[in-house]
Amino acid sequence: MSTTVTAVYERGVLRPLQPLPWPERTRVRLRVLETEESDEQDEVERVEAVLIAAGLIKPLDPPPGLPHISEERLAEIAEMYAIGGPLSEVIIAEREGR
Repeated sequence: MSTTVTAVYERGVLRPLQPLPWPERTRVRLRVLETEESDEQDEVERVEAVLIAAGLIKPLDPPPGLPHISEERLAEIAEMYAIGGPLSEVIIAEREGR
């Protein structure tokens, strides 16, 4: 099985921006291609437009009353919560400290 995901390189580690379909410790082979964020977003928008035009999906309308959150703010929030590492590692570290 192969898949294409986008990742961010931080502190010597590639961090995927979406969940991966494999169990922990699965060995994979990587081909790393540097990408511009704007190019990637443009591609997503083009694919979405084609799918909408073909009638395969409908445009996503946010529920009324919810404020819009910018991509930059979402990235800030993701970074803020990613600092501690995976939750399982945080829990193990806390247990070992007792």
